[in-house]
Amino acid sequence: MLTFSLLLACFTNCSKSFKAIPAGTQSLSSQILDSSSTSAPQISSKTAGVTDANCQNNNSFDACIVWKNPVASAGRVFPQILQRSTDLSAIQTFGVALKNRTSPDKLISSTITVSASAGTTPVFQNGQLRTTYQSDSEKSWLAQLMAYFWISYQESEMTRRTGGFYPTGKAIPVDAFATDPTKGSVVGNAYYSSTLNKVVLGYAVDENQGIAHEMALSAEVYLHEMGHADLEWALDGSGIDIYRDPNASYVVQASDGTNHLRSLNDIQTGDVLLSTFCKTVDGCMWAINEGQADFHYLMIFHDSTPLAETIVNKVAGGLETGTVPRDVNQLKTWSTQDIFTKSASKYNSGSIVINGEIHGMGSAYASILWTIYTHPQMNRTHFEKIFMEQLKMLTPNSRFQDARESLVGVAEAMADSNLNGIHYGPLIRSIFTAKGVAP
Repeated sequence: MLTFSLLLACFTNCSKSFKAIPAGTQSLSSQILDSSSTSAPQISSKTAGVTDANCQNNNSFDACIVWKNPVASAGRVFPQILQRSTDLSAIQTFGVALKNRTSPDKLISSTITVSASAGTTPVFQNGQLRTTYQSDSEKSWLAQLMAYFWISYQESEMTRRTGGFYPTGKAIPVDAFATDPTKGSVVGNAYYSSTLNKVVLGYAVDENQGIAHEMALSAEVYLHEMGHADLEWALDGSGIDIYRDPNASYVVQASDGTNHLRSLNDIQTGDVLLSTFCKTVDGCMWAINEGQADFHYLMIFHDSTPLAETIVNKVAGGLETGTVPRDVNQLKTWSTQDIFTKSASKYNSGSIVINGEIHGMGSAYASILWTIYTHPQMNRTHFEKIFMEQLKMLTPNSRFQDARESLVGVAEAMADSNLNGIHYGPLIRSIFTAKGVAP
């Protein structure tokens, strides 16, 4: 049977006038892959709040946080990976309203409950909270404020733009600085747990492999995790089944401490998942899940696509799977075959070498979605609606071809009723082909 460890959707390894493009387009088209969008852009995430140098003294705001993440907000790196208690006063100037709270002194809505098991409970005054990161070292209040605000903003934007957000009203716990109850130490990762219906956010690692800062200071991370939750609830809370993926291979650690490469039906009781791989270049559901989760943060931060800038202390971001960058703009001309080959990992001193790690292949899928989304013949809001509806059609057996067919099917079904009569199916199909997905 699959153990609990196999049911985590992890951030890092654990794990517009339309002119149709003919469906028969087969070549790797630079016109498709290198085009820049002329469709009307979505509202910038920077309008979600107000940048005010006097934010801390302005009672118009419920809280003063950081836009996206500290490195993205500052536009520069820090002397070293951001440390807790660093003075962020120059960028902690994003004044926001904390909407939809069930109580003015709590970070709770009907959709999320934010806390920090390795921090303390924020203390509000008249529904507002002023804190500085420099004085935050034992509290993680800024991390909690940011998690509540940005997830709530994601929910409101997806509802405004597409008509709904599947996790709405599902009371999802969000631990903004989490302690592992089995180890008594802070979690060193970020993930969404299907079994617990919970978002867990740990710490970013410093140069000495110690605790640098809370991952919750990086909003794109938990918008990604909420993408996993969105898929889970698009499937009526039965999304746990999507992890039973026959198109994936699993590197596990057996109960005797040895590592093994197994298929789904070979998983044994006691096996602990180390990493997951798509068996072929056609992808697998694990990768689709990772890619669609990346696309969730991209829909909000479409004006700032890099991932994890603060976590790796690089303005361009820098998370990689093998030699595959997790940045859709860097991957624009990469084919799925390129990514499959370059997302290899080694185990057992190189005796196990496997292509197609799911975060790398997830980047392949995210790159396809992003290429469709930013294409000049695509209305972005239309594609968001197509994307959200298509989530309900994914299954454990889904590969990239299946995802393509369901996206095309939804686009054609919605064309006359929801998409102003525009038929996007041929465009979607041509981009999958251009990215190297087999017919």
